[in-house]
Amino acid sequence: KLIGCHIHVCTATMPSALQTTILSLLGENNTQCVKLEEEVLSTFNRHLIHTCDYLRINEVKERYYKGEKVLIVHNQIRGAVATYTKLKQEIKDAKILLIHSRFQRGKRNELERILMEDFNNSKEGCIVVSTQVVEVSIDINFDVMYTDCADIMSLIQRFGRINRQRDNIGLYKDVFVINVDYDRKGYLPYDADKCKTTFEELEKINGNVLDENYIQT
Repeated sequence: KLIGCHIHVCTATMPSALQTTILSLLGENNTQCVKLEEEVLSTFNRHLIHTCDYLRINEVKERYYKGEKVLIVHNQIRGAVATYTKLKQEIKDAKILLIHSRFQRGKRNELERILMEDFNNSKEGCIVVSTQVVEVSIDINFDVMYTDCADIMSLIQRFGRINRQRDNIGLYKDVFVINVDYDRKGYLPYDADKCKTTFEELEKINGNVLDENYIQT
């Protein structure tokens, strides 16, 4: 039943296929689409993409010692725990935090508070090891990311935690996308084929800036 109401859809990450579906339902002639011009959108470029085959622990340590805020994101909890344990062993008295979904609600809330109030505002180097829990609703601004390859939409959400505030337009921060171990099903909980395709696409821009105009394609 038609009730004649107005509908406003606002999002930063709408896939082209979804937009096409919405326009087909509402009618293109009846829908006003507001979006940034390409030259304006290009000023939002903020990430240098690098693809690699493994997590470079020594490089993580170097960046930490240089005072950078490092975010490491694994697809699975076992990977996050293993990386956290290794870094705790190799960096004495490290400012490092582990956060994932299996912590009880109260503990996880406390960890998220520490992440946003302490680590996010840190003026010294720190390391956060996490899973997908940082993809949404956690507003942090870190210097560099090392992440397992995942579905492209999930990766875009993760990337948004690096150089988030764009304090200097034209300053790009590094994002390292690590190919997963398919034999050990390191792609889970994502689809293996989507992860492979995602990695193949990112390899095409390895060492270059991720163009915000390129994301939809």
